[in-house]
Amino acid sequence: MHEKQVNTDKIWHSPLNINFHLMELEKQVGWESIVNDRRYQVVREAKIGMILALSLYDMQGIPAFVQLVKDDPPDVRIAQFPLEDPGTINVINVEITTYSGKNQETLLEQLKRTKVPENYHKYGDEYILVIEIQTEQVIDYDEVSEYLLQNKVPFPVWALKPIQHTPSTIGEVITLTPKLKKYLVDFGKLGYSQKEKKIPPTIKTQRAGRVDKAGMVPSESKYLHPPWYGMIT
Repeated sequence: MHEKQVNTDKIWHSPLNINFHLMELEKQVGWESIVNDRRYQVVREAKIGMILALSLYDMQGIPAFVQLVKDDPPDVRIAQFPLEDPGTINVINVEITTYSGKNQETLLEQLKRTKVPENYHKYGDEYILVIEIQTEQVIDYDEVSEYLLQNKVPFPVWALKPIQHTPSTIGEVITLTPKLKKYLVDFGKLGYSQKEKKIPPTIKTQRAGRVDKAGMVPSESKYLHPPWYGMIT
């Protein structure tokens, strides 16, 4: 079983399972606490992972599963299991950053200062940089994409922006490299599609002597912990 030489935990969470635990946590502490309390940063990162996994599922038709990482970087890992290549796991390291526009910097200025400085690459091609957009300001995505391409950034860079929360959650996904594209993604519809296809809430990876026996299997039904279990203090 190939994992791009990345050591991971065995348990991976489906977007539906993450959403279930998000709703349960919201009942306990309230959404405002999840959004604003620093203790719940890993929960917010799990939500971004959930959105990214659903986006990949929408674009590629391959279910993606999420795992939080205790030692940053990365913030999150995404795993996909290509049906045409049994025994292979495609693992993506996800680094998450937020752009609010509050410090008067443009998105490009912030990225140059923090994540993609000129002539230096902080991450390799096994990473994807995800920018959570938290502003209604107009963003010049063309200039950001042009800079990333000129700087030969080796990892994909995406931006995620919520558009609508009810009656269904819809978000805008902007791929900035290798080509600038914008997608509207209906996460509620995608979640329903995964439920209809009976994608398991969690899976576990296993190693085996034969390639066709490696890969993923549904985890035990008794595994009820959220992806951030043991990570909130």
